[in-house]
Amino acid sequence: MLFSECILDLYLLIFLSSQNYSYIIITVCYNIVMDYKFYSTQDTELNRYISTINYVLRGLYGNPYFYIVKSLPYKGKEKCIYIPSIKSVSVGVIKELARENNFLYDEILNYRVMESNNITKVIKEQLQSVSKNKVLRIQNIWNSYKKEFESIMNDFLDNDLLNKINRVDVIVTKVGSLGSYSRLKSDGSIQIVYREDVDISVIAESILTSFIRETDILKNPFIKMQQMKTVDWLIQENVVDFIMRTPKLKKLFPGYITTMNASLVDKESDLYQQTKMYLTELGLPQEQALKIKNGSVYYAIDNKELKGLTQQEEKLLKLLIEKVGHTVSYDEIAEVLWEEDYINKFSLNAINKLVYELRAKLRLLKVTGVILHTVRGKGYRLEA
Repeated sequence: MLFSECILDLYLLIFLSSQNYSYIIITVCYNIVMDYKFYSTQDTELNRYISTINYVLRGLYGNPYFYIVKSLPYKGKEKCIYIPSIKSVSVGVIKELARENNFLYDEILNYRVMESNNITKVIKEQLQSVSKNKVLRIQNIWNSYKKEFESIMNDFLDNDLLNKINRVDVIVTKVGSLGSYSRLKSDGSIQIVYREDVDISVIAESILTSFIRETDILKNPFIKMQQMKTVDWLIQENVVDFIMRTPKLKKLFPGYITTMNASLVDKESDLYQQTKMYLTELGLPQEQALKIKNGSVYYAIDNKELKGLTQQEEKLLKLLIEKVGHTVSYDEIAEVLWEEDYINKFSLNAINKLVYELRAKLRLLKVTGVILHTVRGKGYRLEA
């Protein structure tokens, strides 16, 4: 590749220590000149509401990620998922309908179930789109950043992908998380969602995330386990956070808060207590994602036994569940794994490898709402 064809060949070297990954080297180089379309309608609000509910049902929002609120606080709103209270609609009812029809993990089919039970009509009547004036103001604010943002991105991103992109659709919403993104569509557009109350840097972050998704990081030879299809969220968020903190972007968007810092909840906070109360009001009382019942591990999201774990993986997971929220030391883990012979068999490498394999297995089994932290020099801690 000639330097004249690509302003900068960027190598991002990121060590995801909390996930026990090896170094990841990513080469990206793009060119950006795009049109933007900003809009908000009742239909986009309805779709955003259903999408957010779907994430709640799947355990992706709530403990240990994000607070769920019915009114946004003045401080800490970047950690909040906003779900307006809809009269005559219980999310718990939606959940049961989805379970009865085996649609719990399918957003489109969930929508059909809700529509057939007239739930979508009730929701839509109570949702309001963002005003045209507010959408225009947000678009004007973005326009004041757009030129410099695109200029900076020319240092990072490559012509091959961006030649395929002709438009960015920005849906402005009142509902859900700070923002989200879509993969590149067949018509050459990408779609991002921006919540009206948050920092304008969220638009930049969402665009970058969409680009990073198109680089197919999981195909990178430095990542060995191709079956871990859901691990890419952690990788992409670390990559995007890294890029957003580079000097030029940090100066352009000083209000940017890294996703990894914004997402984890503080269980001692008032917002966490409010989340528990609101989830109960919605018909979704907060519960631990993993439980031990009749000697087996159960996944609370769909109330099914977690099968497919090896004997050692199950021993380790049960120990972590019993001490959820607390650091489990290497010695405690070794004693459970190797019992009375643990002093002779103790191996830090074996424990780390087992944790790596357990994380991979949980993702393969589509277990969400669970984080297995590495506590440096001490052991591991499960948040579920």
